[in-house]
Amino acid sequence: MSSLAQYKDPQTAAVMSVGMKALRQALGSFEMELFLVTVKQEQFDYTEWRRDNLWVGMSADEIMKQAAANFPQKSFGFGDDND
Repeated sequence: MSSLAQYKDPQTAAVMSVGMKALRQALGSFEMELFLVTVKQEQFDYTEWRRDNLWVGMSADEIMKQAAANFPQKSFGFGDDND
């Protein structure tokens, strides 16, 4: 995996760091690498996938309720006033 130092924007580096940690925790190291390689090789289009799979049949209110339940007031290490 490449170094996060390549990202000049601190917010991008922070998001990448949190994302990589989340993937490693959820999948483990091997499966995380497999996921990343597959996404890159298949030219995965997250926007298309999200549109076609993620919230099919859900109203905006249902999506917002699910998001609030799953992600209660998290800043993911940037943008909060407590730094």
